[in-house]
Amino acid sequence: MDVPFLSSGAMSRAHYALVRKIELANSPSQVDQIVLGEIDLIRSRFARSVSNMRQTKEYLVTLLYCFNTLHNTEEVDLDFALSHAVNLAEAGQTVQNKRIGYLYCAEMMPQEHELQLMLVNTLRKDLESLDVPRICLGLEALIRSPSEDVIPAVQDRVHDLLAHNSAHVRRRALLAFRTLYVSSPDILRYVIDRMSVRLRDADTAVAGAALSTCIPLLETGLVAKEKLRPMLVKLLRMQWRNVRDISSRWLVLKYIGVLRVTGTCRESLELLLDIVHTCSRHKPFPAAIVHECFQALSATNINIIVDVQSAAKTTFIASIRHLLLSQVPNDTYLFVTCLECLDTALWAGSKAEIPAVLEGWEVERVIALLDYSDVSVRKKVLLKVDRSLVEAHHTRLLQIDRSLYTPLEKVDASKRILEVIDVLTLSDGEGYAQDAKALIDVLQGDSPRDQLPLFECIVEDVLTHVRNGDANFRSNCLGALFVLFDDDATKTSPTVTVILAALACEHLECSLLPPSHLLQGLSARLSSNGAAIQDALLLSMLRVAADCDEVSDSILASVRKVQEHAGRHIRRRCEQFITLSQSKSTLRTILSSSKSSSLPDFMFALESHNRDGGTQGRAPSSPQVAVTADRPSSRTSSRASHSLGKLRYAAYDAPKPTARLRRVPSNSSLAKSDMSRFVGQDKDDPLSRTITAGDLALATEQIELQALTKSPVQAAAPSRSRSANIARDDSLTKPDLIALDSPFLVEPPMTVSGTSSVVELDFEAAWNKLQNANLRGWCDSPIDVVVRRLQSIQRQMRVTPADQLPFQGDLKILMCPELAEGIDQDGFAALRLREGEEDSCLWHLRCDEGGLRSTIRTLLTDA
Repeated sequence: MDVPFLSSGAMSRAHYALVRKIELANSPSQVDQIVLGEIDLIRSRFARSVSNMRQTKEYLVTLLYCFNTLHNTEEVDLDFALSHAVNLAEAGQTVQNKRIGYLYCAEMMPQEHELQLMLVNTLRKDLESLDVPRICLGLEALIRSPSEDVIPAVQDRVHDLLAHNSAHVRRRALLAFRTLYVSSPDILRYVIDRMSVRLRDADTAVAGAALSTCIPLLETGLVAKEKLRPMLVKLLRMQWRNVRDISSRWLVLKYIGVLRVTGTCRESLELLLDIVHTCSRHKPFPAAIVHECFQALSATNINIIVDVQSAAKTTFIASIRHLLLSQVPNDTYLFVTCLECLDTALWAGSKAEIPAVLEGWEVERVIALLDYSDVSVRKKVLLKVDRSLVEAHHTRLLQIDRSLYTPLEKVDASKRILEVIDVLTLSDGEGYAQDAKALIDVLQGDSPRDQLPLFECIVEDVLTHVRNGDANFRSNCLGALFVLFDDDATKTSPTVTVILAALACEHLECSLLPPSHLLQGLSARLSSNGAAIQDALLLSMLRVAADCDEVSDSILASVRKVQEHAGRHIRRRCEQFITLSQSKSTLRTILSSSKSSSLPDFMFALESHNRDGGTQGRAPSSPQVAVTADRPSSRTSSRASHSLGKLRYAAYDAPKPTARLRRVPSNSSLAKSDMSRFVGQDKDDPLSRTITAGDLALATEQIELQALTKSPVQAAAPSRSRSANIARDDSLTKPDLIALDSPFLVEPPMTVSGTSSVVELDFEAAWNKLQNANLRGWCDSPIDVVVRRLQSIQRQMRVTPADQLPFQGDLKILMCPELAEGIDQDGFAALRLREGEEDSCLWHLRCDEGGLRSTIRTLLTDA
């Protein structure tokens, strides 16, 4: 924020400093830390002493700012300041002080809070004041936080304020009644006697508020539509004469909107026709008024419209037909939206007694909009043209040669055909299912099964359509689709298979087939589909198995058969099914934690259960596993405790006693021959090729020593003698613990004067500097293998453990040139690694040097 304090609008110097500190924060977690610290500071100040009005106002504004800045507000309690806010609203001497008190209470105080009673008394006093600003402030507080308890105390006073001399007060009083109507509909009886006067108010803002209050009066039946309609038509005619005034144009829209609720009559239709006809000649074209007029016609009897148009010798459509020829998309959309409000007979000549308004070429142009690029325009036209035309359009789309389509063109064609199917079937769920299945068959053609594509757009549209349909549509559609479970599994396309799996998971309770039958049908399709389809099938099977009494041996056998030949992800998913299908209580617990019954939400609940300690879960960790006897790693301890329940492999034998190694020089025979073995492990051990944290430490030290040999000044540094000392401590390690220095806390070598070492460079600063050069990906190798491969690049490396800031949970690697003078020079690479499942990791790379970026990416993808 490059704005000085006097121009910033901050309440105080402390508020200004807080905003600057937050804007300079480097991460959301740092922002939350700053905000929580400020909240604790204000809490202690409120508890320590009684603040004056100015300080209280500043603290409340700061707390509101903190609440709106926090990324996670669920665990923040700001009720400690409510009493101070109520006192400020009550005892504040200025309108500004009282406004802050009311605002804080409206934002933070629950409706059932015990301080609401004090706030009601304060509100009543402000409404009874003779000062207009205080009255407006009280009415705004009433509008912002209405409640049923406040109505008896203020309704008489608010009714009197409807006749106040100030237009600001009259407008807010009307809006207050409209807001209190939600809590007590009968309160609107108090405004009936003043409504006609306020509708004629000289102030357009007051008249607009009165029109807004008319709508709930009509909805509750407190005012008859027939009684209010003539008055509205008369007032609308008066306002239309002054339509050039911007405020009058806004009020015209309000009047027409209320006419939509009251319904139109012959007199109102004549006025609306005159308005539309006048607008057609106006420049610029008042599209909002025209659209509102056509909306008012949507529920009008067609015979009345014909009579009015005959008497006026013009039509509503004739006033907007010029929009059909426009090349502006907004004009086209306005035309079809207005067309949607009228019966087709009024413009297409489908009835003999009603002459056609549009000529033949214009009707053809309307039909041509079926191929318009905008989906909203296409859908509106589909709903208005004759059904026979829609069916012909559907047939034409299906008969186009699919071999001429590219994959993207197939996606677009499938979307357009689905739009037509939606219109043709409407509430016919069975017809929708059959047409969707026929569309899939046409799109895939005669392709071999192993080359059949998955049409994701069709899957999404079908699932959304079934979810949004009513109960009858959903039941018929599911019945027509679930019959496919009885068909040959090898003949079911991947797209239909995914649809069946997702529907079985989401709408299992609506199915007429028993869960066991659905489970059998899903399992029969496992072996004939690829890994992506198998994943969806297994997830759906898990959901269906929760409602089955038992899972048959044949289903378990089919899952085990797939597990034998599958990749590691599907093997893990198969293991989940075999385990959880026999533990119904665990499976039901996962179901209860799911946000919805959809397949993605169920998968999220399943993975969350695994991360929280489920059977198949595995907690993420960094490759830093080295610990010492004096200070064990908390991360390693939690990992060990997590694995007590079930070990993935058999436990290793206890390490043999050996001399404690502090540093190994690069020319040591041990460093050359035993780099990849555990300390104290035999050469013939079959596990000797396993990479450990100790190996990473030695490898990192080797790179450091190689860099030292390139500089005579560095070679003479005292650290050389320190690193050459291999075994000063002759004491043996304990038999149950290997003590190695952390591989990620490498001591900085001595550098030439004026240069900086790699350790002194800030990873977060380098990460932010390289924000415009991003690469992301997934590596199938564990993090320690990735680090070992990266050491082959001729760059210095600094590795920061995953449990240290910044970006906790990610292993941070900063790679830089040999003599780096700061992050402002080129040649840097910043890499974040996060451990995944089954010895894999997720990587995020930032590097501004093209060659280095390509090299690292190749190592990560080939790892």
